[in-house]
Amino acid sequence: MGSLLARLAFANPEPPRTDIGSKMPGIVGIVDFSREGGEPLHLTIQAMVSAMNHSRDFRLEFSVDENEGIALGRSDLPVFNKEKQPLFNEDGSLSIVYQGEIFDYSDQKNFLKKRGHCFQSNEWGEIVLHLIEEEGEDIIPDLNGAFNFAIWDKRSQKLTLANDRYGTYPFFYHFSDGKFVFASEIKAILQSKSVAPERNPRGVADWLSFGFVLGEKTLFKNIQRFPLASILHVHRGGLQKKVYWKPSFTPVIEAKNKKDWLERLDSAFKKSVLNNLSGEEKVCVALTGGLDTRAIWAAIDHKKYPVSAITFGIEECSDIQLAEKILRETKASGDFFTINNSFFLRFPEYAQSIVYLSDGHQSIQTAVQPFFYDSLREHYSILVDGGGGEFIDRFWLKHYAPFIKDDDQLRNRLFSVLNLSLDGLICKDFASELKKFSWISLNESLASMYSQVSLRDKMDIFYLQEMCGHAYSPGMNILSCFLGSRQPFFDYHFVDLVLQTPIELREKAAIHYHIILKNMPHLKKVNRSYGGIVIPFTENRISKYLPILLHRGAERFQFLRFLDSFKPVEDYPAWFRGPLKTFVKEILLDSRTHHRGYFEPLAIEKMISDHQQGKQNHWSRISALISFELCNRLFFDHS
Repeated sequence: MGSLLARLAFANPEPPRTDIGSKMPGIVGIVDFSREGGEPLHLTIQAMVSAMNHSRDFRLEFSVDENEGIALGRSDLPVFNKEKQPLFNEDGSLSIVYQGEIFDYSDQKNFLKKRGHCFQSNEWGEIVLHLIEEEGEDIIPDLNGAFNFAIWDKRSQKLTLANDRYGTYPFFYHFSDGKFVFASEIKAILQSKSVAPERNPRGVADWLSFGFVLGEKTLFKNIQRFPLASILHVHRGGLQKKVYWKPSFTPVIEAKNKKDWLERLDSAFKKSVLNNLSGEEKVCVALTGGLDTRAIWAAIDHKKYPVSAITFGIEECSDIQLAEKILRETKASGDFFTINNSFFLRFPEYAQSIVYLSDGHQSIQTAVQPFFYDSLREHYSILVDGGGGEFIDRFWLKHYAPFIKDDDQLRNRLFSVLNLSLDGLICKDFASELKKFSWISLNESLASMYSQVSLRDKMDIFYLQEMCGHAYSPGMNILSCFLGSRQPFFDYHFVDLVLQTPIELREKAAIHYHIILKNMPHLKKVNRSYGGIVIPFTENRISKYLPILLHRGAERFQFLRFLDSFKPVEDYPAWFRGPLKTFVKEILLDSRTHHRGYFEPLAIEKMISDHQQGKQNHWSRISALISFELCNRLFFDHS
């Protein structure tokens, strides 16, 4: 890729074109109780929904009451919610803007009809509105789905916001001087004159340390992330926030009736998968060869639901090879999407879009997503994937759990495993501040957990609270730019049952194996794989995992054999030495990057040289630094 393309993509800090198939759903709103010399709400709300207008086909909708100081709106090309929003109740006293979907809603709808409620649509938002009108906010913990919503009560002059248990979709807000502004994207909040795009030093420290921001912070000063499983009330007296759900752990017990537990889990999971296949949309299922997506594939009654499998990756990658074996064994067909030269030609556009759509909170490592999803959207509306499966069998933590004996070791291990290892690349003055702030963030996160749970349960909470709510949800929003997404492993009823399951059944993928072998026993012929997972085996991290492999006994040999033959979905180490070589240099060696004062120019230059000469593998560092620089150009330079 030539230097001209890179210059064209990044010479101007104007927001990039993102109409590469975008279906980004988003809701926005303002409550201004002061109304003294404030900006006209209709102009601000229009600017907010326009800031999330990522496609020429988007529908921009909003409603304004200047006298009450309330404005609500949304911007999307709807997949799930097709009716005009805001939606209103019968007498117009309540209105709602809604993002996402809920499952098992037919019973609730029938209940509401018996209570005399009339429905103008088949929208989830309207069902939620009437449920809360009838039952109050106590019904929110029972809403099984992935959603954000905001309800304005005209009579009490109160705004109520809520999201799902896992914070599936990002949700942000700003509050100052009697004005409350919220949106699904930070760039929409920045349209308000009361909010300036300033860097948050603590958010920057988190991102450059871990690759995501912990707690309720963001990269932007005075803009907070809505905490997962929360309800927020906004009224003239201020804000009231409460968490409506936390994982409920049972004491560590032995499974006396192993078969009964596994049968209950299998039944709950199949019901979740069935819910995820429902609707009129055309559904496909991700199939990576890993146990998570394999369990979903096995749980489907393919005679009743002839869904297609889809697999992404470079040619002959392990995911595609394993998916082909699974499809042969199940006598099913699938679609395979492979990386070609057009991906590299459009990489500056994809990288810039990833950073822009995630408000700087997603790494360019995921730039393959818009490339794949842009093709996928031409054939399907919904993608069902295995997100959350690593939580069910504790895969993410079991590799280093044996080494953790107390809270200090837990904190140290988390910091070590999550750390991006940018030491030496950061300017000395900033490096000390970065480490101080990131340690504070990690301590605050662990301190927020209730102390009565075990160390392993704290790791589960950290996964749900930080990894899902902060590291993964930006990727969900990127996916929703193109098509709807569903994740059966995050079904409320299934997760509740998992949290009651004896610990020994959550080890060694026992739940996954039972679901697979019960429903598709012939898949036993396909060897176990680690396909679909991201293993950060850069040379700076291998030393962290080597003791783990040695500790795991005989299983380490299977894992090491897998690594020897493993071909990843993408190959950024090689790409940064080949087709993206010029792109890397023109971003990280640019004078604007150096003049910010964050990085050591000579160290950056040596890192790039060592990587591109094949002396060392620095692809993860390069990705993090480029992502941070693009965030500065798109959001802070432009201010």
